[in-house]
Amino acid sequence: MSDRTHSAAQLEAIPFRPGVILVTFDAPESGFHARRVLEAQAAQGKSTLRLPFPPPAPVISLHTGTLRSFEQLRAFRSLCPQLAAAGVEHRHAGREEFDFLREEGIQVLLDAVSSPSAGWVSLEQSFGEPMPQHVIEGFTRARHEAVAASKHVMIFSPKLPPVLRRQIVRFVDEVVEVDTCEPGPNARHSFSVRWRGASFVGDFGGGAAMVSVQFQDGRYRYKGTPYISQDVAGRVMWRLRCASWTLQGIADFFRLNRSSVKRRLDQMPPVRPMRLPDGWLERYRDCLDVPAESEI
Repeated sequence: MSDRTHSAAQLEAIPFRPGVILVTFDAPESGFHARRVLEAQAAQGKSTLRLPFPPPAPVISLHTGTLRSFEQLRAFRSLCPQLAAAGVEHRHAGREEFDFLREEGIQVLLDAVSSPSAGWVSLEQSFGEPMPQHVIEGFTRARHEAVAASKHVMIFSPKLPPVLRRQIVRFVDEVVEVDTCEPGPNARHSFSVRWRGASFVGDFGGGAAMVSVQFQDGRYRYKGTPYISQDVAGRVMWRLRCASWTLQGIADFFRLNRSSVKRRLDQMPPVRPMRLPDGWLERYRDCLDVPAESEI
């Protein structure tokens, strides 16, 4: 066993290998925004969301539905500078409920994979129980072609039931999970992005991030931060602890037992020294279920 140690940067330097990446999401809005963000990160080769994307490569994003919905998607990109700057080519693939793993669908997918100009192919696919044979065959063909061409296929899917999930993960190389979070001040929506390949390296800060969707001056912006907690209260507890608040002080503020605060903090990343800006806690009061007389 090697005694070599790995920093967070070294962990992130091991990129996704060619193949199929499954991204599951728990809510349609989270899935919509997560797909936009992950496609842009893949195209730009970024790791700001703690995902080990390889060097920049163009993305072909396949979409189904009406032509009107496809045009709305393209218009959305123009409202977000972070997306407009990314090398993502959107293609309308077919009708609603188009199956990318069956007959004509798999051919559309494989044609995109074989495109010389693309390093990534992105699509959304739903799965039903029991898992049909054509899904197994489609996954097998997609993965084989992706690996042979040194390409990546990113499949977005609504969250899967446990039994179906165990069946499907056998045919993919990586799994990323997207879960809705409670938004903080100035955020319209928030979600976490967690790479299951980094399940046990959270202390290094790897594998999990939170994305907040903001709307300012008629434009959308995505802000990524390290994942701390699903709810606002947990994130505030953690930051107060980082700012040298005592466990008892945090417990008094939230009207909780000290042991309850400690148990919550034990489930979060290790604290680190932090100086909170003036008025920071006041901005969070409307998001917190604390009595009005709690001292700030």
